[in-house]
Amino acid sequence: MFLNDFGQKLKGLRTAKNISPERLAEEVKVTKSMIWSYELNKKVPTNIHLGRIRDYFEVTMDFFLDREKKVPLNKNLHTYEEIFNKYKISIDDIQISREELLESISYIRAKRIMKSQNLI
Repeated sequence: MFLNDFGQKLKGLRTAKNISPERLAEEVKVTKSMIWSYELNKKVPTNIHLGRIRDYFEVTMDFFLDREKKVPLNKNLHTYEEIFNKYKISIDDIQISREELLESISYIRAKRIMKSQNLI
């Protein structure tokens, strides 16, 4: 499970942070071809490289092992439930419903997956 999902997760984290494979390679001190190999699931990172990647993106090891659903360790990020409960969001002076918010989140997730698989 780890090998099959790691590349997709890494690419998802990288694209969400809007950085190139080259920049990520510089940040975690590996070659850009190594980043590409990881994202294409051709290679598995060493423990040292995995630790650097994990630290750079501020995620836990459990994220890569599918043991938790929350990705970031960054305390400034909030779940959609926290935002929905704390703020009232409106478009065209009409409040967004919980269902509309969930539908929007589903759309964004699907688009990210399609983008990570070069389908769009």
